[in-house]
Amino acid sequence: LTYTEPLWKNTFLVLNYRLNLNRNNAERNTLGKNSAGKYETFVDTLSNHFIFNTTSQLGSAKIRYNVKKSNFAVGTGLGPSVYHMTDILKNTQREVSFNNFVPAVSLNYTPKQQRRITFNYNGNTRNPTLQQIQPLIDNIDPLNITVGNPNLKQSFTHSFNFRASDYKVLKSKSMSLNINYSTTENAITNASTIDTLGSRINQAINVNGNYNLYVSGSYGFDLVPSLNVGINAGPRKNRNVNVIN
Repeated sequence: LTYTEPLWKNTFLVLNYRLNLNRNNAERNTLGKNSAGKYETFVDTLSNHFIFNTTSQLGSAKIRYNVKKSNFAVGTGLGPSVYHMTDILKNTQREVSFNNFVPAVSLNYTPKQQRRITFNYNGNTRNPTLQQIQPLIDNIDPLNITVGNPNLKQSFTHSFNFRASDYKVLKSKSMSLNINYSTTENAITNASTIDTLGSRINQAINVNGNYNLYVSGSYGFDLVPSLNVGINAGPRKNRNVNVIN
């Protein structure tokens, strides 16, 4: 749901509300061989039946200011995510909740018709899944076992983008600069423990130090009439953390 209200000249208030409902019914039955050689014996240690219900709400407010050459907006969003899990076989229930925070800032400036400068910042939370936090050992494959982590935190990503571009129509020349940077707090990644027999135990954990930086510059021009050449170059650097043993 979105509602926009003019506050005064060139200024608007934008309200948003979002509701997400997810309903999942996951059942896994493992049967062992009985004395007659048929797979009819229910193996409760390798079987499970879960109902996962997730309810997420997010309300946001944004102030937008528009003039002839500039467009500026700032706002934020807040809302809870509630995970409810029911273990049918064990007749137990568990509920986990997270609070989502989504700030945003954007600026667009157009000093001339073919010249533009933009800046954007977005913050975004990412919640762990129920499968990641559920402390149930799934040992269908004894060489690759995944266990839950009930202490997982939600991650938060800061994303920045700056772009400047200029295009001269009569000379067929174009220039642009693009800078993207993002970093994640409490990023959710995988930790693996491998024993001497080659068995691997996997678990989702929180880590810090993940980031992504990308810079790109381009220049285009007419080499000869009707033949335009474009050059694009820029560095990229990424860092992703995971854990092994």
